[in-house]
Amino acid sequence: MTPIRIYEIGSDEIPPQPIRALTIGVKKHSAYSLAPLPHPTRSPGTEGDFFLSGGYDGVVRLHDLGSPIAVIASFSDPVDSISAIYTLLPLGHGRFLAGSANYSILKVFDISTTLDNLWAIRKGTYTTPDSNHQRNWNVFLATKDHSAGHRAAARESSSSVYSLSSPSLASPTIFAGIEGKVIQIDVASTNDPFPDPVFNIGSVPSDSKMVPSPLRWDPHGEAMCLAMYKQTSGAVRLKKQVRVGIAGSGIPGLDERWTDV
Repeated sequence: MTPIRIYEIGSDEIPPQPIRALTIGVKKHSAYSLAPLPHPTRSPGTEGDFFLSGGYDGVVRLHDLGSPIAVIASFSDPVDSISAIYTLLPLGHGRFLAGSANYSILKVFDISTTLDNLWAIRKGTYTTPDSNHQRNWNVFLATKDHSAGHRAAARESSSSVYSLSSPSLASPTIFAGIEGKVIQIDVASTNDPFPDPVFNIGSVPSDSKMVPSPLRWDPHGEAMCLAMYKQTSGAVRLKKQVRVGIAGSGIPGLDERWTDV
């Protein structure tokens, strides 16, 4: 079975035969999503050689059109390993986002180590390790908002993440489409001492901590309180966000709104 065929598009119609067919080697496999990767710095090949595919089996695969191998690296979530991947979005030059088919889960993968070794991978002298799960996260985009009714909330909580988009690779804003709504995600720390000028809204002091002001950051009370967990083969520890204006538990490396459940 050949789920991915590559065609060269010219000024005329698409040719009937592909220039390459990629056989994944998995029974009943379908590729639900594709996303080109920006060409990594100091990497072999040319722009357009590297792209990701999201599969029915929950695996995201990295392809290199300059390599004779159909798949040069694979990335999967050990916690939610069977949900299909409906959409993909490269994030900067070392991460990508994947939209899961279940429970409104947005998966964050760090593939910087793999991208740093593309020359060796193409030569066959480097074996790509499993994705570094310590740097990968799963975020639940659904919340317990019942303002639209319990049935709508239930559909939202079990929804797929159908689409992902961002204004640019460097943009801190991401848009995700789930059941019945589009969610805007701004990747910013409310207490960052050197914030992106777009988010330089300000904080107010509280008990020796700089706590974000809800009147400045969330004047209409629309900010969501999300939940997430780190991808791991061991015990899963859920984390959640507190409301804007409340200091969380101060988990190292995370925004101050995050706290352990």
